[in-house]
Amino acid sequence: MTAKHTPAPWVVNTAGSAKKGEPFRITEIYVYAPNTQDDTAICADVIDPVTQAPSEANARRIVACVNACEGIPTARLEAGSADVLAYSMELHKQRDELLEALKNLVGLAKLGAAPLHNYKAAIQVADDAIAKARSEA
Repeated sequence: MTAKHTPAPWVVNTAGSAKKGEPFRITEIYVYAPNTQDDTAICADVIDPVTQAPSEANARRIVACVNACEGIPTARLEAGSADVLAYSMELHKQRDELLEALKNLVGLAKLGAAPLHNYKAAIQVADDAIAKARSEA
């Protein structure tokens, strides 16, 4: 088993056939990642478990969930919605800290002649925010 999943985007595709004199019929619905080496299916024969028929709705649901959750660690998803919400809140806090550090640096740069100790303090805040973001990634 691999440690990483196939990166998004994932997409839905269909395959089928038509016999002479009959209309084309979809016989398989599958999920794949278009940027992989040979577009090998990630999920093949996505079906409706009740009817046993190919299910585009189920395939589309799989694809939508995977694409929407790109970047969220699998362990967080497996832990449930409360953990995903906590992760989202952590990311927002991290973004706010990085934004504030960047705004401070830009403000000092615009002043041009700010005392050196102001730069050092702002750079330290930025370095701390970057280190924290890297450790939580």
